[in-house]
Amino acid sequence: MSWKKGRKPKVRRKSFNPNHNYVKSAVDEYLKNGGTIKRIEIDEEAYQAFIKMQDAAADEFLNSGKL
Repeated sequence: MSWKKGRKPKVRRKSFNPNHNYVKSAVDEYLKNGGTIKRIEIDEEAYQAFIKMQDAAADEFLNSGKL
């Protein structure tokens, strides 16, 4: 008698989608345990330079067919 092993059903995992209360409690716990958070400010010039650099690499790749 030959038995065929059945396939396990695929388990769909729910994507992680934290709400505001979850994030707030995680931050509070992190700070309570000695963690620190630095303020990060956006540098618009650095961002624009980064975007131009990314566009140039993409354009070069698409136009030449190689990187």
